[in-house]
Amino acid sequence: MKGCLITVGILAVILLICGIVVAYKWKSWAASATTQVAEQAIQKSGLPPAQQAQLKAEIKKVADDFAAGRITTADLERMMRGVATGPFIPAATVVSARQKYLASAGLNAAEQAAATRALQRYARTLFEKNVPLASARAVLDTILVPKGGQGIIKVGDNPVLVTSDAGENNVVLKETVTRAELDQFVALAKKAADDAKTPDEAYEPNWADEVTKAIGSARKTP
Repeated sequence: MKGCLITVGILAVILLICGIVVAYKWKSWAASATTQVAEQAIQKSGLPPAQQAQLKAEIKKVADDFAAGRITTADLERMMRGVATGPFIPAATVVSARQKYLASAGLNAAEQAAATRALQRYARTLFEKNVPLASARAVLDTILVPKGGQGIIKVGDNPVLVTSDAGENNVVLKETVTRAELDQFVALAKKAADDAKTPDEAYEPNWADEVTKAIGSARKTP
């Protein structure tokens, strides 16, 4: 997959879109603006065409339902909270860390393959076991540092993640990690995947499916 850092950035766009929609009084205008912003971001995402189409359809449905009054601002806020506090953010952090650190860590081929598999399995564990951000922090804190204020987690100059509202979650990926920090992160991720009995096989998230599930779950929650 091209540029997971860009792909994961869709999450930031989705959450910001919710905020944009909530902020405007004129629902039809907000829905139109939402769809335009989302489509521009998705086109630059690097996702396969089928996932792009799925995401565009999901965002358009949310915007249209809001414009028609089928969902309220409270519903949108619940969707935003559901995505922000569920497994999407920690899984995205794991994928982003894998992309950022492994290639430059000085690992030999066998070590890189083992680390890649461990982090793939842990990302799968987070999604399939619905592990929330708070519960994933024991693993993720090995590669995160505090960031002042609420905002977007960045890898270099790339915005890739929106934090939750909780102050303790205002964090960023470290620019660099030591070999000891990377080894600890991978070991904790592997243990969590082993404990969850996650299959030992390659795994890449289908981001469009996960966004659709997160929004759908939030729609059903009163």
